[in-house]
Amino acid sequence: MDIITVLVKKNSLKKKGYILTEALIAFAITVMMLLMLYHVMLSLVILEENKREIVMIRREMYENKQEEN
Repeated sequence: MDIITVLVKKNSLKKKGYILTEALIAFAITVMMLLMLYHVMLSLVILEENKREIVMIRREMYENKQEEN
């Protein structure tokens, strides 16, 4: 084989490696973004549930106060 052919083949392998690496990095970033979005949505759901519980507790306290008076 020619030395030029060997060099061209090595370079094409390097380019494929770089493309694969970039694709893996992009995939990892996408997965991280989806996990962060899931985390935020879950936090919002938990906050909404906590808000409802607080409202119910306040109603109970208000009703108890009214009964005492």
